[in-house]
Amino acid sequence: MPNWVSNNLFVSGKSKDVDKFVKFVQRTKDEATDEFDETPLCFQKIIPRPASQSSNWYEWNIAN
Repeated sequence: MPNWVSNNLFVSGKSKDVDKFVKFVQRTKDEATDEFDETPLCFQKIIPRPASQSSNWYEWNIAN
């Protein structure tokens, strides 16, 4: 069984609020690392995983 999922996210609201949200959640090329590419939606921006949980990332992501 594949281990992937596809979702659609629709954000609505005032234009300035939607723009603010989009800028907040995206990981730009400047923020990209060897481990993480740039992306339009970075959940780490919404709920950052504590550095102390880097070795326990899978369980932490499920719980949070």
